[in-house]
Amino acid sequence: LVAHCRMPIPEITEPRFQAVFCIDDRECSTRRHLEESCASVETFGYAGFFGVAMAYKGLDDIRAKPLCPVNLVPRHFVAERALRPEEETAYHAARRRHGSVAYSLSVGSKTLSRGGVLAPLLGMAFIFPLIARCLAPRLAERLAHRFAGGPKASPPTRLALLRHSEELDEDGRKAGYSFEEMADVVEAMLRTIALDQWMSRLVLIVGHGSSSLNNPHEAAHDCGATGGGRGGPNARAFAAMANRDEVRELLAKRGLPIPNSTWFVGSYHNTCDDAMHYFDLDLVPDTFAEELKNAQDSLHDACCLEAHERCRRFQSNTADLQVDQAVARAQAHSMDLAQPRPEYGHATNAVAIVGRRSRTRGLFLDRRAFLVSYDLTPDPDGALLEKLLAAVIPVGAGINLEYYFSFVDPLGYGSGTKLPHNITGLIGVMDGHASDLRTGLPWQM
Repeated sequence: LVAHCRMPIPEITEPRFQAVFCIDDRECSTRRHLEESCASVETFGYAGFFGVAMAYKGLDDIRAKPLCPVNLVPRHFVAERALRPEEETAYHAARRRHGSVAYSLSVGSKTLSRGGVLAPLLGMAFIFPLIARCLAPRLAERLAHRFAGGPKASPPTRLALLRHSEELDEDGRKAGYSFEEMADVVEAMLRTIALDQWMSRLVLIVGHGSSSLNNPHEAAHDCGATGGGRGGPNARAFAAMANRDEVRELLAKRGLPIPNSTWFVGSYHNTCDDAMHYFDLDLVPDTFAEELKNAQDSLHDACCLEAHERCRRFQSNTADLQVDQAVARAQAHSMDLAQPRPEYGHATNAVAIVGRRSRTRGLFLDRRAFLVSYDLTPDPDGALLEKLLAAVIPVGAGINLEYYFSFVDPLGYGSGTKLPHNITGLIGVMDGHASDLRTGLPWQM
């Protein structure tokens, strides 16, 4: 470790800001670039559901989905709600109208009478978008969003985190968390990664996921700690819990005071196009504006360098690719119909390292390591370590077993080659136009 450290490890007494990432190996390089571009930052790694094991229903979701490791059953239900109920009602009405029109066109194109008229017209109309998506995927994606005619941008929202009733829903879950439960979630993570010893003015909680156009097996590239979902809602929920005065009062009684000068911000990192999204920025006090701007700028620089490092794996890229071109190239890969491998995912993962970041900071681990933050000082009996490994081992083992078995038997245990895959009837995947139906690697595992 010492021989391969390529930069001196700074003594950080007062970090400019702190960022908690998922343990995912794709965040390994993001953290390294962030630390190199901003030497006074501290980064941590924690399973990307951040202890918030919940069934989550976003504003656009039809039903709730579990966002936690697959070996956990969520006991809490959290919904995303618009700040104004009337805006949520209007938004959903617009989505239903748009969906009904799209559904009518889809069904009509398959009937004898309407199909004879619609099929040639729609076929002619979609020739040009198809060519544009192949020749200029970024431009085609922007035009598609502009002229798709769907509902307008979603209204401002909040997570319904606080529980107001002890009644259980039909799935045996409680709607929201009590303040005691929120304090338990926040305390577990802060103590495990030793963030309770010193907190900067700004702490970023960074969930992650992946979105791409040509990937029938998309869940295999999202966050393993959220069971193949995306960790943005978990990061948003943790930050909202940690910012509540009632939770901080309970934590202070437990010997874990969070300073009033500290603010948590939830965020989401798309590991396919290296875009960052931040939640609930309208709640951030004005006194944190400078710290937030500095953190956003530093993460932007880190994501550009991360995209540049990642692009070297793509055979279509040249060795002289410049850093300022890398993000555009990564975005084009994620939107390209002809690109079956917009992100290599965990294909090179080799090891999980559990311990202090000071042991690995400055190392070029080539996106091959799960980096799990843990400090043994406040954990003499290993109780925190036991809970930590209970989440880390199923996540790491599940991900690596997927890759192992799909390599041992690509057709039986894996998903074969993605090159000829077609989504069929929204049920599964076929090889070309005629084959047995594949449910996909995540379901087979």
